[in-house]
Amino acid sequence: MEKLEIYSSITELPIWNFDVINRTADLSYLYIGKVPEEPADLTENWYKIYDEFLDEFGLTDKYKELIRLKKKAVKLFAQAILEDKRYLKPLAEVAWRRAEDLANTLDGNNLSETTALLSKFMGYRINIMEIPVMDFYSYIKLMEKSRG
Repeated sequence: MEKLEIYSSITELPIWNFDVINRTADLSYLYIGKVPEEPADLTENWYKIYDEFLDEFGLTDKYKELIRLKKKAVKLFAQAILEDKRYLKPLAEVAWRRAEDLANTLDGNNLSETTALLSKFMGYRINIMEIPVMDFYSYIKLMEKSRG
């Protein structure tokens, strides 16, 4: 039986695969080449890769704000229900709507737009099917530093 290969690090996983997995949660994009008929559970492998990404690049300020707003909304919803404080529900709904609005602005940061900007900065076309996550985000950091 042929041994199937999987990506195990941001130093080898192409940014296109990383983006698809983030948008769809389809872990079959961790396979290198052919996907088996009965794929293995790759959840732990994905967590390892994503932890490596977070350790290297962290979360953006916008994502931290999104998490803070959602946390605030959930706490307010829970307090409204558990402590029977109905007046908190509208505050929770406002916090949740603000989080959704912020999430919509984050969704606008799509891979093709970022790749176009990065390609222009680098002076050559970036191949998203080949460039590893590590290199892609390292180039973005370099671009941001050079723009001040």
